[in-house]
Amino acid sequence: MPDPTVVALGSVDPALVRGPPWGQAAFVPHPGPDDLAAAVGAIVRADAVVDRDALDRMPNCRVLARTGVGVGVDLVDVAEATARGMAVVVTPGSGSQAVADGVLGMALHLVKRFGPLNRPVREGQWARRAEIPVGDLSGARIGIIGYDRVGRRVGVLAEASGMRVLAHDRSPRPRTLSTAPI
Repeated sequence: MPDPTVVALGSVDPALVRGPPWGQAAFVPHPGPDDLAAAVGAIVRADAVVDRDALDRMPNCRVLARTGVGVGVDLVDVAEATARGMAVVVTPGSGSQAVADGVLGMALHLVKRFGPLNRPVREGQWARRAEIPVGDLSGARIGIIGYDRVGRRVGVLAEASGMRVLAHDRSPRPRTLSTAPI
């Protein structure tokens, strides 16, 4: 009897698929019709639409695992999947650190003016760099709206960079990732 099949619905890097079921299940990153028909599980990315038609193509599926930070299931017909006996699960926290790193990277890009500084360097006009003012993260303030998993991680990174963190969340909760005052 062949190993159970788990398919990707959307782009999933096979190198990132690891854990207890692998070795006991076959992962198919680019499933065809036969793979979908045989699938007992699916890893669902943010842009994958899992409607009645998609569910019809996966008659043996028992679990839809929605990945991502926001973990929304708005493109998954949860009622129909549930009616078919499929569990729809989310992965809270997956990717939170990567998103927080990206936020701080963008802040650094803006404060250090990498875009405007890159132009004169590419054009061989190094001296023009002095005409472009740049800032520092240390001592700057960052406002974080939504102090959830990602927001708290951004706060920790920002504090480590010497920034003052101002955060707001609609549901109050204690700070757990940092001891520095807001």
